[in-house]
Amino acid sequence: MCSKPTIDILTGVKDLKDEMIITSLESFGYIHQLDACEPDRIFFCKGSSRNHHIHVVKLQSWTFWRYIIFRDYVLSYPEICARYGDLKRAIAESYRHDMTTNTESKIGFIESTMKKATLE
Repeated sequence: MCSKPTIDILTGVKDLKDEMIITSLESFGYIHQLDACEPDRIFFCKGSSRNHHIHVVKLQSWTFWRYIIFRDYVLSYPEICARYGDLKRAIAESYRHDMTTNTESKIGFIESTMKKATLE
């Protein structure tokens, strides 16, 4: 699957309120991105261009499965994978320094893909 030069890691934990999650990842140089967190996700980044991402979600939650279902569905359909790659390349060119808009620009594709994936 095409992407920007970013390492994206998803990890599931039993309890998102466990303070060891934040202190442990910060001890490895990851930055807790409070503005990018959601009620069911904690987000960290690392690297000079912040190209290492860790998404911490509650294990077996809908958020956890949403990431897995989307990944597996896109990888199962080469034409959808190619369309997603084209979209990501176009967005990366337009919003290279605006990660918020970059991320928001993919929401429509992700939502429509998830509808298809969950109906199968």
